Amino acid sequence: MPGGRIKEGETPEQALKRELKEELNVDLVSMEFFKSWQAPHFRDKDKIVKMDTYFVKVQGNPKPGREINEIKWIDSKYKEKGIQVASINEDFLIPQLKAKGLID
Repeated sequence: MPGGRIKEGETPEQALKRELKEELNVDLVSMEFFKSWQAPHFRDKDKIVKMDTYFVKVQGNPKPGREINEIKWIDSKYKEKGIQVASINEDFLIPQLKAKGLID
């Protein structure tokens, strides 16, 4: 999943544009805020992370960039396929996408 921290002086749009380019080799065309969640970090349960999510339109075909080794599109049966996702995605994002009918 592409993402990262906002650098000092960046807007959320600038950070998203940079991360999409670095990680998926695509250009941001438009973005729409979806939701924010907070949860313990998947490695350090004492650390709380905040995840802002967006629906985006991009230009280009996603391909692994500097920080992503491979790309997999998932549906709600990702566990059965042996695909692991961060707990914040499993607990919050994927159920919300499923409830909205955006994934099966």
